[in-house]
Amino acid sequence: MDYCGFNFQLARAAKKLKIPVIYYITPQLWAHGPWRIKKLRKLVDFLIVIYPFEKSFYETSGLPVTYVGHPLFDELDRERRINNHLSMEEKQVGEYIVSLLPGSRKQEIIRLLPLLLRAAKQIKQTIPSIKILVSCTSEQYFSLIRLIVEASHLPAEIIVGCVRKIIQSSDICLAGSGTVTLQIAYYHTPMLIVYKISPFAYFIARPFLTTPYIGLVNILANKMIVPETLMCSNNYSRLANQAIELLRNNQKRHLCIENLRSLMDDIGKPGASERAAEEIFRFLRQETQPVIVKSETNSNDKMI
Repeated sequence: MDYCGFNFQLARAAKKLKIPVIYYITPQLWAHGPWRIKKLRKLVDFLIVIYPFEKSFYETSGLPVTYVGHPLFDELDRERRINNHLSMEEKQVGEYIVSLLPGSRKQEIIRLLPLLLRAAKQIKQTIPSIKILVSCTSEQYFSLIRLIVEASHLPAEIIVGCVRKIIQSSDICLAGSGTVTLQIAYYHTPMLIVYKISPFAYFIARPFLTTPYIGLVNILANKMIVPETLMCSNNYSRLANQAIELLRNNQKRHLCIENLRSLMDDIGKPGASERAAEEIFRFLRQETQPVIVKSETNSNDKMI
């Protein structure tokens, strides 16, 4: 799955042993590293992809590929059915809930959370009635997040886990650019997508970026349906102003919600894991079907 650094080595070893290789959840070569497709073609017999645009991307390179959907939606559908009794965060009349989702990795939290908190502080200065929630995906990062929140001197509630509840309770989410944006889109919650990178890293990476968007929801929609910001500096004011506009401008807010709903109608259906399993079985059946070979010296056919 996904990570190609290890998996390319594994695929190469399997190929030497003449073991067919199926790659399920392919690396995001469409965003960076499209030159690796040549290596992928040598190592892999069949691709199973989770985004619709990936199918055409790999087909043009002559790779056998099928699209099954994203397994995240299997999990979200199961969560929705099992935990439908969970109550959402209670709001006072006229109150907005602004949630900060800095990511699930330590470096993401260190890089993004201070910036999100500064933006949230500016939002609160403009809209005093907002309530701020900070998502902590794992207990191991609670102390780190608490230190960063306390240093900001901003009244914010840190919630461990319960990402679904946080998103559903929110009027707007400020999030990193990862898979969590698909989860936010699933619940049709307006969001801002933020990606922070150093100026030097951006200078190095820019020539290799092949997509005009950084957020998965915008990439999937092939247009800007939620505001996104690639930051090389701590320009939190821009982020805050975008959030304030989405909270106060009903027209933009409703358009964002409708675009998210339309996107999820297209791609947010469960069943990806089952479809992937069916495709693997189908591929294996093709690989193991007996082949009839005509004998030149004997009228009887030989079955291999």
